Amino acid sequence: MSQAAANLMAQFVAKDVTRLSPELLFEALDSSDASVDATTRVLDDLVTLAEHSARAGKPKSVADILQGVIARNAKLPAGDLKTAFVLTMRRLSKPVALRSLVSLIVKNPERKQQVFEVLAQTGEDGAEVVVERVGQAPSADERQMLLEFLVELPDAVPALVRMLGDSRWFVVRNAADLLGEIKATKAEDQLVAQLRHTDDRVRRAAANALLRLGTPDAMKSVYDAMHDSSPEVRMQVAASLATRKDSKTSATIARAIDGENDGDVQLAMIAALGKVGTADAVAKLVKLAQPAGGLFRKKGSSVRVAAVQALGEARTPAAITALKELADDKDRDVRDTASRALAQAN
Repeated sequence: MSQAAANLMAQFVAKDVTRLSPELLFEALDSSDASVDATTRVLDDLVTLAEHSARAGKPKSVADILQGVIARNAKLPAGDLKTAFVLTMRRLSKPVALRSLVSLIVKNPERKQQVFEVLAQTGEDGAEVVVERVGQAPSADERQMLLEFLVELPDAVPALVRMLGDSRWFVVRNAADLLGEIKATKAEDQLVAQLRHTDDRVRRAAANALLRLGTPDAMKSVYDAMHDSSPEVRMQVAASLATRKDSKTSATIARAIDGENDGDVQLAMIAALGKVGTADAVAKLVKLAQPAGGLFRKKGSSVRVAAVQALGEARTPAAITALKELADDKDRDVRDTASRALAQAN
């Protein structure tokens, strides 16, 4: 080590590292003839300072330290010196430091690019702290900002897929939700597998995520989920499918209605059919709105009333025509519901 470097090192040897600045430590680190041992000591001090800064609420210092270590590591050839830097990066990639960094995304957006460059180098560890912060976002705007940041991280999907294997149902559910929100088609197979999860809350989340992906295989799995063992899952899937206005969806819901034994789920499916509103969906609703008989006799007027309400939701010419006829129905509930639906349609 040169005399100049030695003098620089002497400025902070045996001093409280937490009172030093990142700039001073990096100045020592950049001594061209610094030995591996001396470099390691400075790197240790940088880790100590980063951890202290994170706990003291100084995320900018944490960001500067991580960015400085990453930049210097990138220029090093393989060898003992590079190994020291790699080990330092692992120590710096702990949740306490990374969580501190994520706070800058919202509080100091001008630092967002710096944070991205750092977290992109910390792999799944960096992505996981962003995922954690998304779940804690106090507002829709902040959540959206974090989601947009998350989707750009190269390890976001691998981190979320890893979370799908967690033993805690709520962790798996949250991971499935986020994979759907960022439309992670690469995670399609893993999301399909979650439709066999033992917890129906996870299965609901997986079905919604697959619906967001919207690929042919994903949609086939969602349609299959209409026959899930849980009424809550079947009801949720029906409600989610209501956003898709195509004949495949209406045909799937219509068949499910005929085979559904749970009254509440059946009514939810009928309501979904009204939101889909295709010609065949309306035709099915018109049939269901007719006087009780056959399969639906035991349901009384509940199915008919639900079908009339769904026709009011559809508001197609065919639906309006059917409502006008049903406004004179013998069943008072059906008649009143049809009249209200017509009034709202005008």
